[in-house]
Amino acid sequence: MNTLNNGRTAPKSKQYRNRQPMLEKIFNAVDLIKSDLTTCGKGLNKEKTSDAEIFKCEEHSFQTSYLKNGKKIRVSYLYDADLHIITRQINKEKVKTLLENVTDFFIAFFSDSNSVLYRIETNGKEQVRGYIFLSSMIKEETND
Repeated sequence: MNTLNNGRTAPKSKQYRNRQPMLEKIFNAVDLIKSDLTTCGKGLNKEKTSDAEIFKCEEHSFQTSYLKNGKKIRVSYLYDADLHIITRQINKEKVKTLLENVTDFFIAFFSDSNSVLYRIETNGKEQVRGYIFLSSMIKEETND
């Protein structure tokens, strides 16, 4: 039962409300990751004349690069298991903490479906996972 007879919310409901700020931080991190991947994906679909557009993915980190106004932008994400944080760095700027209290971060790129699988877990409790489909990276079919 979620409510008591006097109309006050039961303790279980308070527990879920206390988790809300952390879940919002996780979803904000996912939105930022999706934005960076989508921007990179637009470049991956173009005919390459240089190595300006790249995407490198490892189990607990990834890096994207793309051209913006003729300037190469490199964005790196890294999970530090010892510090329990995910960091983000743009070019050689100061590394910024994106998310704290992270107990797991996994990311994988699937080239056949142009998608990225992600999983973020915080405090050993809250876990968000899903796919980011990079529609801008869909390769055009050719009839050769």
